[in-house]
Amino acid sequence: MPLRPPRHLLAPEMLLIALPFVLCLYPAIALLVTRSSIPVFFNMYSRDLLLLNTAMVLSYVGMFVASWFSWRGSQFVAVLVVVVLMLVAINNALRDLPGLEVTTQLVRVAGGMSLIVLAFLADKQQRSRWSGIGLGIGAVVLLTALIDFSFSSAVRLFATDKQSQIYGTYRTAMDFGNVSEEDIVLVGDSFVWGQGVPIEQRFGDVLERKLGGPRVYSLGIIGTGITDYTHQVLDIPAGKRARHVIVFFYDNDMPPRAYLRDTLEKLSVIAGKRSFTARALMDLVRFTVTPSPELYAQMLLDSFDKGDTTFEFRWSMLEDGLRTLYQRARERSLERPTLVILPMLVGFATSFDEPHRRVAELAEQIGFRVLDASPSFLSLDQKLEHFRAASNDLHLNERGNAIIADILIGIIKHVPIDVMHVK
Repeated sequence: MPLRPPRHLLAPEMLLIALPFVLCLYPAIALLVTRSSIPVFFNMYSRDLLLLNTAMVLSYVGMFVASWFSWRGSQFVAVLVVVVLMLVAINNALRDLPGLEVTTQLVRVAGGMSLIVLAFLADKQQRSRWSGIGLGIGAVVLLTALIDFSFSSAVRLFATDKQSQIYGTYRTAMDFGNVSEEDIVLVGDSFVWGQGVPIEQRFGDVLERKLGGPRVYSLGIIGTGITDYTHQVLDIPAGKRARHVIVFFYDNDMPPRAYLRDTLEKLSVIAGKRSFTARALMDLVRFTVTPSPELYAQMLLDSFDKGDTTFEFRWSMLEDGLRTLYQRARERSLERPTLVILPMLVGFATSFDEPHRRVAELAEQIGFRVLDASPSFLSLDQKLEHFRAASNDLHLNERGNAIIADILIGIIKHVPIDVMHVK
């Protein structure tokens, strides 16, 4: 006699409880079948992707088992795990998956409703204070998901040209179809985005005003790295070429050592990209727990330690990333792509001379023209802390952005690097 599922599995409320898992099948399958760019495990997955897929599979298995035996607490945990995974799941396979943003938000909305239903069922089954806590968690998940869904829907609704502009990533919407052979493309993270200064003071905008002709496209996204820079370059349509593609390297672009703090920082940035409310919460948390600029700089310096057992592997990751980035940048640049190494604004900045030299040599071997901006800052005989956006912020202030703009003018005008200077 075949084993029949318990009657409660067919109850109407089970449809609502299972809905987030049904919606999540779309990205979950994409994650399972994709191959990482660095396949460490099973010749298929990176460490992060393996952990992500393991958590996803366990949540599905856990939900099925918990539903079979009516374990409300376990069901609650399984739903909550899926909701969280949809905030932090990131992989190249997901980056260009059609409808991912909407799917992610719908999973969270359905997850919030599912958590509320489970809290009510648990209270009905056995009254407990945990039911009230679960109800509160479900309400928060549902409310924040609805806020994020409304916010992103409004952005999409009021977008004027959805085919040629990118919203919610770069600081300004840009029509990449207008890129010409006289234009300049800057690629990087929050430094190119202009974090810490008004938009008119970031070095890309300062550069455009000083050039007085070519357009400058500032392709900067907060929290990105070398692999992301490649995707940013690919936003320029195939066949379009700018005069210059200039990439900006910061020391956190070196794949870090496996610190829990770094992993949490990475996850917080990813969650912030997908959720307006999560971003506000993460910014608040990071503001209170982020280490001092000097401690953060020391952590970055430690990532270049050749004595670390993971250094060779992490260095090969950097090399592979730079090679791919160079190839894509070369396809979209008339001039030889340039890599600018940004300064570390701390008192022990000269400790980064050796890591910067190694990065420069690697990038030059790959094909980049390389310029380390640190000597230009050190030559001004001012404490590097004076160029910070804030005392606890290593981003550039208005003066620092102006210096980078002067350096870029030298690059564009082909001033030899060894004679380049700034005022």
